[in-house]
Amino acid sequence: MTAMHRAFASAFILLAGALPAAAQDVLKFRDPKTPDMPCEIVSLTYKTVEFEPAAAPGTRLKEDAKNILSIIPDPNRKTFDFAHAEQAFNGGELEEAAQRFERVRRDPRAPDLLRQLAAIFIVRCLWARDNIPGALAAIKNLRQDRPDSFFLLESYDYEIRCHLARRDDKAAAQALAEMEAKGKEGLP
Repeated sequence: MTAMHRAFASAFILLAGALPAAAQDVLKFRDPKTPDMPCEIVSLTYKTVEFEPAAAPGTRLKEDAKNILSIIPDPNRKTFDFAHAEQAFNGGELEEAAQRFERVRRDPRAPDLLRQLAAIFIVRCLWARDNIPGALAAIKNLRQDRPDSFFLLESYDYEIRCHLARRDDKAAAQALAEMEAKGKEGLP
C-alpha cells in the first residue's frame, strides 16, 4: 500500500466518525498498520481491487490485490441466500451452505463480490466434506465464471490439495504449473 493510500485510509477513518452510520464493504489489509477501509467494492480481480471509500463517495481507488487480506461484504447488500448460506456454513451445515452459495453464484442480480465469495465458499464447503470431485467441479465453475477471480490463488491451492488427496501427483503438478504460469501474469 502506498503512502497516499495510508493517508487516505487515515483521513477516511477520522471522517467516518462524522458521517452517519452506513453499512459498507470492508477491506482488511495485510499490513497491520493500515486501518480497515469501509468502502463499496466496484470490481475485484486477482490483480486489483477497485473501490469507493465510504468517506469519499465518488472517489475511486485501486489497490493491488496482494495487499488485501480479506473483504467483508456489506451486510445490507447480502442476498437472502448468501446470509442463510453463511449461517449454515458457520453452523457446520456444509451441504445446505453449498446449495445456497450455489444459488448466489448463479444469481445475476447478486453483486459481483457476493458471487465471487459464494464460488469460493462452495469450494471450501465441498473440501471440508471430503467431496473431492465436487470441489474440483466447483473450482472449474469458479474459473469459468471469472477467470480473473480475486480468489484464483485460493482455487489453485484447493485444486492441488484435491489432486494430492486423490493421490494424483501428475494432476497436482499440472495445477501447480498452471498456478506458476498465472504468477507470471500477476497472481500473488
